[in-house]
Amino acid sequence: MKLVLALVRLLAAPLPPAAPLFGLFPFFPSIAFIPFIFIIGGGHPFQTVAARARTHAERSGDSRPHAPDGMRGLGEETSLAELLRVVRAGEEEDQRFLASLASLEADVRLLLASSRERYRVHGYFELVGPLAEPALAELHAAFLAAEARPLEVLAAGEDDPRALAYARMFVDARFRARVSLSVGWEDDARELRKGLAVLRATTDGFVQLEQREAHAIARRVDLAASLLRARRNDLQALRSPERDLEGGRVDEVAVKALFARAQAPRAEERKLAMVRAQTEAILLEQRMSRSLFTTRLASEARASIDERARVLAQAAPLRVEALRALPDSPEGRDAADPLRRLGPTERMRWAQFKAREGLALDPLDEDLAWAAAHSADFLFGPIESRPLYDRFLALRGLRAHDHRTLRGRDLDVREEEALEAVQRPLVPARKGSSF
Repeated sequence: MKLVLALVRLLAAPLPPAAPLFGLFPFFPSIAFIPFIFIIGGGHPFQTVAARARTHAERSGDSRPHAPDGMRGLGEETSLAELLRVVRAGEEEDQRFLASLASLEADVRLLLASSRERYRVHGYFELVGPLAEPALAELHAAFLAAEARPLEVLAAGEDDPRALAYARMFVDARFRARVSLSVGWEDDARELRKGLAVLRATTDGFVQLEQREAHAIARRVDLAASLLRARRNDLQALRSPERDLEGGRVDEVAVKALFARAQAPRAEERKLAMVRAQTEAILLEQRMSRSLFTTRLASEARASIDERARVLAQAAPLRVEALRALPDSPEGRDAADPLRRLGPTERMRWAQFKAREGLALDPLDEDLAWAAAHSADFLFGPIESRPLYDRFLALRGLRAHDHRTLRGRDLDVREEEALEAVQRPLVPARKGSSF
């Protein structure tokens, strides 16, 4: 404990104006983040992410399911009935749990957006160009593009705003870490949002889930929530001290040294110097990243992350086949001759088979849900199609009974079809139909 307090005091001490934040000694980034991990995680700094949370849960007598990061989760082995009980949020504790999941996307988005002011003060957006309000994604993309041709960008010298902006980002280890953290976070946010939407639609709509589907959704919600929590903690730890933001200071010594390397007299010397500079910057970021929650959780949950990627990859070709089999879809109208020679009923049956096969792998795919619903409506009628249409609407963030989700929304053809279907009165099948 005394060691941790000493490290905290070291970090709190003001630095000399000319001292770079991560230039005090080679291993400063790795040491600097130990107190952050200890304070945020609430456990021993060298325990795994999940182990610290589970230790805390065991001490408090918490026997509920846990996500991959050790925090409370839905649980991949939880029964469908128990999952729906939690989603109904009849107890105050469940309400707080669901609210914490729902706030994760906004928390990460806010932390990423809060870095805009720092970037504006340092002139980073000059790299993007004359855009009035460039998005952070555009800035990150411009930086990565410049990384592929650093000498070309820096050749303009310190007087060029774009070159100066790139040089400042080049030596900013925190910026590099934020770029890494921003990659893929929206996919996790979408996974979490869609998974919760389908579970809620099972309680207040027509969606029907099998136990296997419920397990898959719970597993993916827990994984996405864990990764978002890790990103949120890392972005909080990476927030710059206020004195840096107010003063608009960067490591100008390192910036000038970088320009000096890029302006060496011989081309071969410039190229070699830039390779060394990039290697040093990347190694510095890697030392910092080793202490981040996201890096360690990605290692601990590697099996779950790989399994999710495998399932999505297996479902992708089935989605293409299902949409191509539908005779009245844009993909179906451009299908190859073997499919086009089949009659509408045969093509709908094939689409239904492929869409159901795909949904068994990926129950959160909106295209597969719509293909299954559309073909089921043709083949079997509304009793079979309504739960699938409602799942499609839930995945699109639409609820037929909630006008707030429809207000100001420009519905596309699929959404209009699905809304009409879920509000259509159930009638007996016509004589002679395939139902």
